[in-house]
Amino acid sequence: VGFRLPELQAAGYTKKELKRAGFSAQEFKAMATPVGELQEAGYNSSELRNGGYKAQELKAAEFSVADLRAGGYTAAQLSVAGLAAAELKNGGYSAGEMVTGGYATGDLKDAGFSVKVLRSVGISVKEMASVGFTVSEMRLGGCSAEELTACHMDVADLFNGGFGGKQLRAIGFTALQLKNAGVPPVQLRKAARFTAVELHNIGCTLLELRSGGYPLKQLKDEVGFNAEDFRKAGYTADELEDVGFSSKQ
Repeated sequence: VGFRLPELQAAGYTKKELKRAGFSAQEFKAMATPVGELQEAGYNSSELRNGGYKAQELKAAEFSVADLRAGGYTAAQLSVAGLAAAELKNGGYSAGEMVTGGYATGDLKDAGFSVKVLRSVGISVKEMASVGFTVSEMRLGGCSAEELTACHMDVADLFNGGFGGKQLRAIGFTALQLKNAGVPPVQLRKAARFTAVELHNIGCTLLELRSGGYPLKQLKDEVGFNAEDFRKAGYTADELEDVGFSSKQ
């Protein structure tokens, strides 16, 4: 004759003995048995999940997030249970699982997921920009200057975030925009390949052009600076003579 679970409990059998006898967590759940008592009896998280216990009940009984993951609880279930994204990350849940589970991009950022990881699970550049990732973080995570410009990032932010003059010119920023963003003359010359004339036309002084490394002869022949201009900028008489100025000029 088979005895029912309530009868066996009333007869003094322990939950551990009843587990060994084959009673399931679901049968204990029907009797409103607390999770903690079943945990002590040896039921694991998978058995408890199959028995109908919720993630928040296991969490209250001090099951770890890793235990919950091993037991088959989804990120969505843990979200309902009120667990933070950082707890799930530390417990082994992936960014993809957490996105599927309904965690917001800002939650994932706060949990420590990188731009590269978030891009790999389909988070858009625009969404990442909106939750406060810096230009530098996004650049290192593989976002291009074009993508960030489409998110209305300022040219100064792009430059300060590590994008060079060459990259910024390539996507359409002008010499004036780059100069105003703080790109130094030497980079405007070497990387962005602007001519001395182009920079002079946007207001670069002779001193700035000199600091950018433009040759004196080029500044004389192409831009049209005179001997007096060069003297005021600190060029020596020998340097002026080398490019064709006489000592009387």
